[in-house]
Amino acid sequence: MPIDAGGPAFSPAWKQGVTIRDWVAGQALSGLLADPTTDIPGMTHRRTAVECYRWADAMMAARPQEPE
Repeated sequence: MPIDAGGPAFSPAWKQGVTIRDWVAGQALSGLLADPTTDIPGMTHRRTAVECYRWADAMMAARPQEPE
């Protein structure tokens, strides 16, 4: 099942084209890159990006669909 990207992450006047999913993936990437000793064998730049979006998809799927 496709993950809903969540719509714009920021005001359209500020950042166009960035979805909540993109922002969450970027945050995952920031976390990975925050530790300069991070070394994951076989992780190319592309594979790392794909994995960050997988984390973002999991976060998006866990979001409540209705306000609590």
